This record gives sequence, C-alpha cells and structure tokens, in this order.
Amino acid sequence: MKERKMFIILWSVSLCLSFCLLICVPFQLTSFIRNTVTSNKIISENMSLNGEFKAIIFEREAGATTHKSYQLSILKNSEKLKNETGNVFISYSSFDVEWKDNETLVVKIHDEEKEIFKLIKQIKGVEIRYETESKE
Repeated sequence: MKERKMFIILWSVSLCLSFCLLICVPFQLTSFIRNTVTSNKIISENMSLNGEFKAIIFEREAGATTHKSYQLSILKNSEKLKNETGNVFISYSSFDVEWKDNETLVVKIHDEEKEIFKLIKQIKGVEIRYETESKE
C-alpha cells in the first residue's frame, strides 16, 4: 500500500514538473525575448498646460523584421512609459504635438502618405485632433 501511495505522489510530481517545462518555461522565455527585443526610445515629452498629463512621442523598434514606428502615449504626469505600444497614435511617419489647452492635444503628422496603425481621438478626458503638414 505504501508503494502505491509513493508511486502516485511521484507520478503527480513528475506530471507537475512536465507541465511547467512544457508550458510555463516557453511562455516565460517568449515573454522575456519579446521584451528584450522591443524597445522604446523617447523623442520628446510635452507637459499639458496644467501639468496633469504628458504627451510622450517615442520610437518603437521590435526587431530586425519590423520597421521602426513613431508612437504617442498620453499619460498622467506621475506615470512612466512602459515597454508597450503607444496608447494614442502609431505610424511610420514622424509627427509633433502641441497642447492647445489642458484637454486638447494637436498631433501634426509630417507625412500623411505613410501608414497609420492607430489613431485615437479621445483618452483620459483629453481630445486629440490631427493635422497633416502640407508639403511645400
């Protein structure tokens, strides 16, 4: 009877270890690789007039097989930019931003011909307006 209990315990432990090796380790490894391959390089931080929010323009690179993109996140002043995609705007075109007032941000897109992947018009109570700069 003791041998049977010992067998069941060992079998259960080996099953748990196998699960961890087959499922958990690869998941953690791919998460680690994804976070080390992708990186955000801050280009500028623009504070809202009252200092409550900041508009962060950054370049995001995600490895050799993807283009770098220009991205925008609006965060509370106390928040830090994480290694994530922008929460407002993502494009292959560079751009500038300008706060019109505490609740309005204008994004000035330099090249409207380039692909835009994300375009949000309101977040956290801030209205985002978009303009394209004319080529002359």
